[in-house]
Amino acid sequence: MQNAMSRFSTKPKWFRLSTYLVLIYLTYALLIGVVTPAVLKAKLPNIVKENTGRDAAVENIAINPFLLKIEVTNFVIYPNIHFSNESEDNAVIQNQENHFFSVGNVSLDVGFWQSLFTFTPAVESLTIDEPFVSIARLSESEDTQIFNFSDILTHVEKRSTKAPEEPNDTSEGQIPRITLRDFALNEGRVVIEDKVTNTLLDYPELSVDLQDLDTHALISSSSVIKVRVLSQKVS
Repeated sequence: MQNAMSRFSTKPKWFRLSTYLVLIYLTYALLIGVVTPAVLKAKLPNIVKENTGRDAAVENIAINPFLLKIEVTNFVIYPNIHFSNESEDNAVIQNQENHFFSVGNVSLDVGFWQSLFTFTPAVESLTIDEPFVSIARLSESEDTQIFNFSDILTHVEKRSTKAPEEPNDTSEGQIPRITLRDFALNEGRVVIEDKVTNTLLDYPELSVDLQDLDTHALISSSSVIKVRVLSQKVS
């Protein structure tokens, strides 16, 4: 090992610098492209569980360290088992495998060079494929109504009461500027069910397209907004 280091130190300066750069580059690729996705995949369900009280799962998280592109595949938040008393003939819930919330694929493309030159976080594109959410009113009494997300609100409220109060800082209340060039939501689905009145609303194949978004500016006339609802079922 010592002989190898001695031989390396005798190499030309350009060779040593090139070797250092290659090692730094490979280390960066390993950390961002392999280690970080594995850590996120392992930690994300626990983070969701801690903040919502719900079980969650994600099939895969991939990061391209060269294109700075992030992809999340098949992210699911499951319903509360105490509220999961759906009938077997409910085809809408069965088709989504009894998920409370799920996303087929999320693709985020970060604009690194634009962010670097403008000193503003820039996102080239954000695409969300096959998002699904099921909202249901389960029961009603004289003074309370129970929804399939009531346990999440209760969990968040308990966490907020346990957390120490921090003094309000008005200087930190401003929304940071973030630009988004292209946003697309494809094949979305929203299911709204009222078990009290036995009503079911199903909004499948929802699509939204947005361009040139800026958190510090209103949507200009050049921005394009398209919302498409292809079908609707009411029962």
